[in-house]
Amino acid sequence: MNDFDKRLSITGEPMRPGWDELLRSELANILASGHFDKSPTLQKLLVYLVGETIKGGEKLKSYIVAVEGLGKDPQFDLHTDSYPRVQVMRLRKMLEGYYARHSPLQDLCIHIPAGSYEVKLARPTTAYPEIFSRLLSTGNSEAAGNVRTTGPVSFRPQKPPSDEPPEKTAAMLPSSGRGPLLWVVPLFLIVIVVAAYFAGAERVSDKYDPVGATSSDAPLLILDRPTAAANTAAQDLANEAYAKLADGLGRSWAVRLSLADSAATDPTSTPSYRLSTQVGQLRGRQQVIYLRLVDGRNSELIWSASVALDPDKSFADNLGKSVAQIAGPFGIIARRETGKIEGQYRRGYSCLLGYMDYLNARRPEMLAPLSACLNQPVDGDRLNAVRLALLSFHIVATATREDRSSAMVRALGVAQQAIQTDGKEAYAHFAMARIQFVTNNCAKGVLHTGHAAQANPYDPVMLAVLGNFAALCGDPYGDVLLERAFDFRSPGESYARLSLILSAIRNGQTERLPALSTEAENVPGVSASYHHLCETLVAAAMGDVEKARREWRKFDAASVYPGGSPDIMMQEIVLSPQTRSKVISYLKARNVLPIKE
Repeated sequence: MNDFDKRLSITGEPMRPGWDELLRSELANILASGHFDKSPTLQKLLVYLVGETIKGGEKLKSYIVAVEGLGKDPQFDLHTDSYPRVQVMRLRKMLEGYYARHSPLQDLCIHIPAGSYEVKLARPTTAYPEIFSRLLSTGNSEAAGNVRTTGPVSFRPQKPPSDEPPEKTAAMLPSSGRGPLLWVVPLFLIVIVVAAYFAGAERVSDKYDPVGATSSDAPLLILDRPTAAANTAAQDLANEAYAKLADGLGRSWAVRLSLADSAATDPTSTPSYRLSTQVGQLRGRQQVIYLRLVDGRNSELIWSASVALDPDKSFADNLGKSVAQIAGPFGIIARRETGKIEGQYRRGYSCLLGYMDYLNARRPEMLAPLSACLNQPVDGDRLNAVRLALLSFHIVATATREDRSSAMVRALGVAQQAIQTDGKEAYAHFAMARIQFVTNNCAKGVLHTGHAAQANPYDPVMLAVLGNFAALCGDPYGDVLLERAFDFRSPGESYARLSLILSAIRNGQTERLPALSTEAENVPGVSASYHHLCETLVAAAMGDVEKARREWRKFDAASVYPGGSPDIMMQEIVLSPQTRSKVISYLKARNVLPIKE
């Protein structure tokens, strides 16, 4: 064993001689792949960290990395601004995603150990044990660089490497006076990849891997036994809270619930999350319950709340908002899990989260990978029913105007399959009700709305969308669902906002509109056309006609059909012709339409 291999066997990191060339070569390998093209901030950060590490790493402190590597203002407060730490965490995840699909050049992976900003080189099993140890344990010895059925579906179709000039990749690398390697390595990679392509090797180009990852289940949430004072009343309350939380959380597909004292809970498995409950002291007529959600691996506090139980409300209504915020499709756990995906959708749970994210953002480039994984059956009736329900949504969302009628028929058939797969899953009935309402079948729409709300009365998105449809059909139960949706809505969620705005306008609840504006909700990444349509309606209802007209012009510009009639432009957002007609009539009555140039 030579000194180089000896050091690797002890520390997982090569000795200094030749180390910077290896690091620069591996960086060139990463940049040439195109994996970071959609994340320029993380690409810049990686190049900076590699460059500073090669120089010795003396400047790799949080503040300097934030200012020099991420472009933060020198006056920013390191103690209150978590942006640098979050970006480094994202970079680690991005590198992990890269090595799940690509082989390192010299069997050495770039990685950034937790608690450090210094870049390291290590053997794959040392740098990313979760990826490579799993391959070894399953007897899968193929290189990570090959497209695997266990790998993620890429968010973005990668360009053939020959599309990227070697000089462009080389120019991004940190300089250390050893110039020739900067362009030789990327060019060498291009030759190898192009040769493999013509030899028949599978590649990722302008179409997505249709197989995707193996089935992935929802994260495991353990509900711990509640704590309470040693008296009968407090213990009874704690037990009731425990039972209601278990019932409510178990109705959501976004988490996989297990009870701490359940014999079915595997004591050897590490949960992703734990929820604890504590009954506090009585405050007048109100009892207080404290909820704490922690990371199941390191007990880091993620979210906490104190709930004052209103004696005039049901126990379910008192705890409903907390259930929605924890386990809803746009709730705390779903948002955290969505952040981990970073555009790489696996068949199963992450695909479902990805489609929910699409409903908010509506970025066209998301549709191809999501279409691939939504068409992949998954293990488990529940998630498969949700998949079929969202596939029904997807069929309608991607239909052209000419194909809309046949798309509705196909979507109806898929929604029926969802119900047949798991008739107790709320989203199966959500999809069916939505199709029935859009095709003007109020009776069946209301019927499946009732089934959906009974299956999960804590999902604010579903309640808002179906409640609005039901109310427009004259069903008084629709307004009941809309009230719950408004009370249970998740901060930052946008998909149901239009339904709540229309409800507030219809019922004269203009005091709710400021809370439903995009600015108040601080919604990130929402579709521009959806945003401006919502803001048009809010401004019109608040009597600000000029602002409403400005927002409508912006909606027109962002629409898929700019310059079209109001009805045509709204078709991508508002599926129901009846609802579009009501919106247009309302805007005309408010003198917002027609727009006079």
